[in-house]
Amino acid sequence: MIENTRLSTLNYLLLGLLSRRPGTGYQLCRTIEQTPMALLSDSPGAIYPALNKLARLHLIEKTEQESGRKGIHPFVATAAGVRALEGWIVGPMDPSAMVKNPSLMLLRLSFIDLVDVGQRQRVMEQYVTGLTQTVSNLSAFLEGTNGALADGGAMAFDLALTMLKAQLKWAQQKTKKPAELDGC
Repeated sequence: MIENTRLSTLNYLLLGLLSRRPGTGYQLCRTIEQTPMALLSDSPGAIYPALNKLARLHLIEKTEQESGRKGIHPFVATAAGVRALEGWIVGPMDPSAMVKNPSLMLLRLSFIDLVDVGQRQRVMEQYVTGLTQTVSNLSAFLEGTNGALADGGAMAFDLALTMLKAQLKWAQQKTKKPAELDGC
């Protein structure tokens, strides 16, 4: 069904929301725009085509109940949709993608409670490994510039590296306390 179909970050966001509770396109737009997930897209011009794609793939379906507006039926994630989301949550992470799109990890963490504690631990360990590699690579690059970056570039690079180090520290703390991952 979805083996040869690549799902977008927005597709996974919608699957996650619809695995929690049924929702119409309008309700999903409102939920997304009121959370940090608005960074991904809260545009109806993106959300409705994404919902149609998920429905064509049988990862979501319309419920029988009406939403309050006559003829509008909310969507809900199917069992196949939840499995696809869970597979993505625990799947391999590209360290460079963590830097280019930090919202990806935020999205994984938003729905990490859908997988068991052991899988949560592995996701966090993978995150720590990726962040450690990225921080090391960026630190080595910065050292190799020998101060040759323009002031603005150096400030931006320093901010990015500081933010990544903070994320790494947070992830290391969470990984050392598996009981906290059980409370997700």
